[in-house]
Amino acid sequence: MTPRISVVVCTHNGATFLVEQLDSILAQSMLPNEIVISDDASTDTTRQIIEQFVRESREAMPQISCRVLMSERPRGVRGNFEWAMSQTTGDLIALADQDDVWHANRLERQVQCLSETGALLVHSNADLIDDSGKSLGYGLFDTLHMNARTLININSGHGFPELMKRNVVTGATVMLSRTLTSLAFPIPSAWLHDEWLAVVAAMYGGLASSDESLISYRQHASNLIGARRLSLSMMRSRVTSSRAQRNALKPVRAEQLLAFVESRAADTTSDVVATARRKVEHEHARMNFSPTRIARLPAILGEMIRGHYRSVGRGIQGAFLDLVQPEGEVDR
Repeated sequence: MTPRISVVVCTHNGATFLVEQLDSILAQSMLPNEIVISDDASTDTTRQIIEQFVRESREAMPQISCRVLMSERPRGVRGNFEWAMSQTTGDLIALADQDDVWHANRLERQVQCLSETGALLVHSNADLIDDSGKSLGYGLFDTLHMNARTLININSGHGFPELMKRNVVTGATVMLSRTLTSLAFPIPSAWLHDEWLAVVAAMYGGLASSDESLISYRQHASNLIGARRLSLSMMRSRVTSSRAQRNALKPVRAEQLLAFVESRAADTTSDVVATARRKVEHEHARMNFSPTRIARLPAILGEMIRGHYRSVGRGIQGAFLDLVQPEGEVDR
């Protein structure tokens, strides 16, 4: 039986690139059954573009249900996507940012992947483009340092430990099953929607990664998150940025995840529960490091000996940043 496909497009002051994104959705080799566009209190011409798109698409492709949700009070990225997903009716839900361009086979390939793997969520690689649509010459997975081992681990049902080290799932490339929304909602306050959906899918062994580029992911000055190759200036910025600012939400996120995992312990494995507990221990240990660099060293070495940096952290890179970053704007 062919699944019903919903597409969720979330917008906020996205007039510059929105038309190209919407056109690419209608150019799919496998068309969606439903498009839900949720605008988050835009003040530019985004809403006029949406209204024109709805009129034209209903006339040209009446087989596609097109619905618009308008919020006058900003929900934020997480809230907007969660609200929009909750209003869909499809068996599968593909997520779209307002400024990208889909490759024509995106929906077809992701439906095929979910059908073949039985996964709850699939994400893909992407071509990176600039604001004019020109290729940056590298892909999304390059910026995320996705290697063969990470892909193998995720696609063999061991994605949860990988996501405890770092997030590698970009929402603009995601397709998920409706089953996942019933498992994962509501999304905790300290998490972004794509990170949370991915970690819940991985918790159940239902995360799939595709190295195939299925969208052109636009990088421009107004990106809220985005993806860039690590440059010398970015490395310098990381080394000199505040530890407190960088790590403020991490213990909260870890605690929210652990509470969720423990509440579903009967439905998952003991390894998942143990990994979530290690993550909480590691983030609390890091939060309690001394403000003075040299005084942090014994605690950092302790976390390395316990294997926390390797199993639920960023490895040597994470330990190095914890050692050299100032605690606040001025190190003490």
